[in-house]
Amino acid sequence: MKRLKKYQRYIFATAIFASLVGLHYVFLVKPRLISHVEAKESGNQNQKKCEGSSGNITGYIDTENLGPVYLDEKSYEDATGHVAPKSFYVEVDTTDPGNLKWSGAGYHYDPAADESVGFVNFSYDPIHHKVRFVEPGKEYDEADGDCSTHSCDKWGGWSGIVDLSAVKYDKDTNTLVGEGIDSHYTGGDDDDDRDDRVGSGKWTFEHVSFQDPACPQKVHLYINHQSSLYLGECPAKLDNAVLQWTSENVHGCKSLGASEYWVNGERPEQNVGTDVTATGELDESDSPLRFTLRCIGDFDDSVVEDSVYVSCGKNTPNGGGENDTTKVKPIIIES
Repeated sequence: MKRLKKYQRYIFATAIFASLVGLHYVFLVKPRLISHVEAKESGNQNQKKCEGSSGNITGYIDTENLGPVYLDEKSYEDATGHVAPKSFYVEVDTTDPGNLKWSGAGYHYDPAADESVGFVNFSYDPIHHKVRFVEPGKEYDEADGDCSTHSCDKWGGWSGIVDLSAVKYDKDTNTLVGEGIDSHYTGGDDDDDRDDRVGSGKWTFEHVSFQDPACPQKVHLYINHQSSLYLGECPAKLDNAVLQWTSENVHGCKSLGASEYWVNGERPEQNVGTDVTATGELDESDSPLRFTLRCIGDFDDSVVEDSVYVSCGKNTPNGGGENDTTKVKPIIIES
């Protein structure tokens, strides 16, 4: 074979070098880039996008004659210590601050009187800014009629319709201002001075705030409708104490802790029934006993959990014994 000339040897060496560089890119650089993309995609497979599923306001509306109307489960449960009768929330669109759009459902409950009128349908008439107390015995998402079907007669002439057209959004303070009104004459007499007025009266919004974020990831766990349970002197029997929970924007829930008293394992996201109970006898050495429900947040895969405590004797969660009325507050972790 003839010897390669100098310029031919240079071209040949250059070709070999280029080939090696290309192979290095194919086997090292490119797979690394592909692996990075695949990992990013797989990490987001189970995550949801927050789209306002829980409403953007929280707290409660003060009514002049009937007491608070709660705007979400958390506000109701924190104020009353009861499990919410159903998942609910209220949304207000503030795109046009002078022309608010209401939707969702609130729940009326007066802790002082220990009574409730029931749900309030904030989607009743969004065009005219009207909301309405739902007819007793019906769900807030059922059609509950209007005055043309004589449903106004069920409360002695009170329609349960509230006008929120005077309520506006203040951008500077991020608050709702103005008053709603729900007040009607009964129609029992032509003389206004002698006629009776019925309804919930004025609605004010001092205890309403905007949620941040609008889609919280949360779990509330209760035992016998409370966040802690004191059984008296040790040893003490749990006597089938009922464990219930509500949650929002979570998945993959598991029960943990106190395995001798309830069965640990996978749990549904919601349980407001009575099919999960704690049984057994609690000794002072095991008091306070902690039950935990741990879930995974839908939006960021964070751990979201809540715990309740059962105690006897002097070993309460706060060490205060039988006279300690301090409740262990639910733990809420938001994204």
